[in-house]
Amino acid sequence: MTEELLMDAMFNWLTLQEAFDAVKRNKGAAGIDGRSIAETEQHLEQHWEAIEAKLRKGSYIPSPVKAVTIPKPNGGERVLGIPTVQDRVIQQAMQQILTIKFDSGFSQYSYGYRPYRSAQDAVKQARNFVQQGKSWVVDIDIKAFFDEVNHDIFTASNQPENIRPPSVRPDKSVSESGCSERRKSRTTV
Repeated sequence: MTEELLMDAMFNWLTLQEAFDAVKRNKGAAGIDGRSIAETEQHLEQHWEAIEAKLRKGSYIPSPVKAVTIPKPNGGERVLGIPTVQDRVIQQAMQQILTIKFDSGFSQYSYGYRPYRSAQDAVKQARNFVQQGKSWVVDIDIKAFFDEVNHDIFTASNQPENIRPPSVRPDKSVSESGCSERRKSRTTV
């Protein structure tokens, strides 16, 4: 799929509507811009042409995420980064198309962040392996991955040869877009 076709697939009206509906269903909070889902819908209707042009040129810069601290069930706190609704819609549109393109290349035994797969499915498969006489199960969870990863290496290693549109590849503008806490901004790396 060429860069232009990929962008056309991501930013056609049907994909965007599905992405917006998914964001709406999630009922998330406003990001740093303070725009609700309804306000963002109006904003996108008025400004989509300019936003899409920036995405296609690779000059779109995601807003910093809003940092919100929540309690952990076992004590302590966890910082959540809340992107703007606009950035969530764009990310969702990209995710929908990229999942179709790349998901088939993942191992059938990979369960994390995959459509129609859950932690419960992974446990069920592990039990099946044990019943088959296998004695090893590998469970990997990388704590604070994007806080710790070397972004130059990550960016270079995640650019397949057949897809290189600047606004789609996992570059520093997305992984290091920043985080805002109580009116202060800080880099997320």
